[in-house]
Amino acid sequence: MKLTHLQFITDENIDTEVKEFLLEKGFVVLDIKNSLLFGLADESILEMGYNQKKVIITQDSDFGTLIYRDNKPFYGIIYLRPGHASPNIHVEQ
Repeated sequence: MKLTHLQFITDENIDTEVKEFLLEKGFVVLDIKNSLLFGLADESILEMGYNQKKVIITQDSDFGTLIYRDNKPFYGIIYLRPGHASPNIHVEQ
C-alpha cells in the first residue's frame, strides 16, 4: 500500500536530508525553513497542519504540550528522536 497521499510539514529543526528523502519518495512536503515561515509559532504550525491535513515532522516536544495539555486539535505529528543527531538516523541509506 502506498502512502504518498500523506502530506507533511517539516518544522524548522528538521534536516534538509529528511525533507529531500520524503520528496524523492513522492510525498508533498512544506518545509518551514524554505517557505519563509522560520520562527512561526508552534501553535500556528499545528493549526496549519490541522487545517491543511498535513502531518508535522518535528524534534520539538512543545507540540506534545499543545496537544495533550492544551487539547489543541491536530492531524498528525511525527516526533523524531534523538534530537540533533545525524539525519542518517531518520532516513534509509
